[in-house]
Parts: sequence; structure tokens; C-alpha cells
Amino acid sequence: MSVINQMLKDLDKRRQPHSLSAMPNVLPNAMQESRPSRIRLLWWLLPAALLMAAWQLWSGATKVPDSAPALEHVAATQNQVASVEPAVAEAQTPTSDAVDEPVTTSPATAPAALIATPALAKSDEPHSGEQQAKTKPVAEPLTKALPVELDDRRQSTPSPAIADSGSLAITEVKFSPEELAQKSYMEALAAQEQGQVAEAEQAYRRALAQNSAHHEARKALVALLFGRSQLAQAIKLLDAGIGQFPEITEFRLLLAKVQMAQGQEAAARLTLDAIADSDSLALDKWLQLAELARRQDDQRLAEQAYAALTALQPNEGRWWLGLAYAQDAQGQYVQAVTAYRRALGLDGLSRDARDFMEHRLMQLGESR
Repeated sequence: MSVINQMLKDLDKRRQPHSLSAMPNVLPNAMQESRPSRIRLLWWLLPAALLMAAWQLWSGATKVPDSAPALEHVAATQNQVASVEPAVAEAQTPTSDAVDEPVTTSPATAPAALIATPALAKSDEPHSGEQQAKTKPVAEPLTKALPVELDDRRQSTPSPAIADSGSLAITEVKFSPEELAQKSYMEALAAQEQGQVAEAEQAYRRALAQNSAHHEARKALVALLFGRSQLAQAIKLLDAGIGQFPEITEFRLLLAKVQMAQGQEAAARLTLDAIADSDSLALDKWLQLAELARRQDDQRLAEQAYAALTALQPNEGRWWLGLAYAQDAQGQYVQAVTAYRRALGLDGLSRDARDFMEHRLMQLGESR
């Protein structure tokens, strides 16, 4: 009976398929059918999740050690920069502008490395893959840029040029004998102006020893010796000059003057006679001969000397007066009167000289 009742109930349920009473039986069946599919999905997802986790752990373990060599490389390059900078600073000198430029620009790279180093140090801590990936590109430019800066510094230090510019070269300066003689001559003049006669004489002699053709030094030394009455040394010095340079007329004039001061009048006349009448110093020659004639009271020599002087300087009244007196002393009154009158017509004579000539003309007129 129970079986028949059950079959009847099933027929009623089939007749009412959309009733709510049928739903509780359908839903549990559907849920029972979906459970095996979910379990299979979980079994597929679980190995995939484990594989993903293992891959992440493996990739993190491989990337973290990579950053450590980069940090060690950066630290090594920093030490290299610190060791190179003092060497570059010692090689550089302030004498060259080309060397100064790398020194001013290179320190900008070292602080950049120092600033970037803390960022790399922080990357040693275990972080996500993105942070570790960011630290690696930062280290690579530093390790590549620092050697370039070091190479530039090595190339920008021209050590041979710096050594050449900083070296002190001692060059010996050689003076010619003429230059040395002139230097000694100037020292002699300075000493003589200060009254240091002995030092001046030594300097003059040194100048002549360095260059015997320094005529000014010879003449100055003769004048110094003449002033100190060292006539014999002066004559010896002039004789040496005339022997070496016979064309220097002034040496003969000085020698005649020293000879006359020493009382060697005959020797002085011979010295003066050696000077040609056409010489540029012929006027001085005749003046000394006129002085020599006065000392010797040689009116004939005086007439000769003053006649030569009036020929050289015809407008000089004293030469005509000297000629007139020499002719008057020899009894040549006609020639003397002519010379007196010529002298009175010229300027440059004193009042006493004019009075003498006028008085003498009156006497000669009376005597005639």
C-alpha cells in the first residue's frame, strides 16, 4: 500500500510541474550536481596559486643579490674617484687656464654619486619587485658615467706642459767686451761724482782692459791722472793710445798738453807738428802752438800760429791782436799797423786791449 500511495503522489507532482512544492527537491539536486565541478576548479586553482607564489619568491631572490654587486661597484668607483681627485689636484697648477676647466667641472659628478648612494643603500631591504627593478637602472648610469669622468680627468691633465711651465730655467747671459767696458765706464763716472777717486781710477782701467778702444774711458782716466799730477802715468797711457789708434788726434793734443805741463816743450812741439793743418782739430793745434810760443817767447812761432788762426776764424779780433803783437815785436810795423786796425774793427775785445792798440798806433804813427 505504501508503494501505491507513493506512486500516486508522484503522479500528482508531475501534473503540477510549476508548483512551489517541487522547487525544494530540484534545488538540492542542482547543488549536489555543482559541488563536484567546484572542487575540480579549486584543485586547478590551488597549484596555479602555488606556482605564482613560488615564481615571485624566486624572482625576488635573484634580483636582490643583483643589486648587491652594483652597490659594491658604486662604492669601488667612489673610492677610485676619491683617490684620483688628489692626484689630479696635485698635477694641476694655476698657471694654465686649460687645466683649470676640468677642475671646476669634475666635482659636480662626485656629489651626484654620493647623493645616489643612499637610495641604493635603502634598496637592500626586501621590497616589492617594482622597487627592486627601479634601483637597478639607477646604479647602471653611475657605474658607466664615473669611469668616463675619470678618463676625462686623466686626459685633461697635460703633465709635460705643466712641468715645462713650472720649471725654472737658468740661462747664462754673456756680455760683449764693449758692453762690459761701458758698464765699467759708467761705474767710474758714478764713483768720480761721489769723490771716490781711487775707485774711479780702477773702474777706468778695468774698462780699458775690457775694451782698449773705449776712447772716452782713456781720456777720462788721463784727465783724472793729470788732475792728480800723475803726469808720467798720463803720458804712458796716451802713448799707448796713439800707438794703437794713431788716427785719434785728440790723444796727441792731450799728450802735448801733458808734455808742456811736465816742461817737455820740445817734445810737445813735435807732438803738435804731427797733426795735419787740414785736420778737424787744427784750430786746437794752433792754439797750443801759440801758447807754446808765448812760453818760449818765440815770436816767429807766435806769428805763424796766429796767422793760421786768423785764416780759420777771420772775424775773431783776438787772433788779429795776437798777430799784430807778434809782428810788432819782430819790427814788422807796417804789417802790425794793419793787424791792429783790423782788430779794432772787430768785437770781442776788452777796453784795455783797445786802449793798448790805439796807444800803440799813435806811437807807430809818430815814429813813422
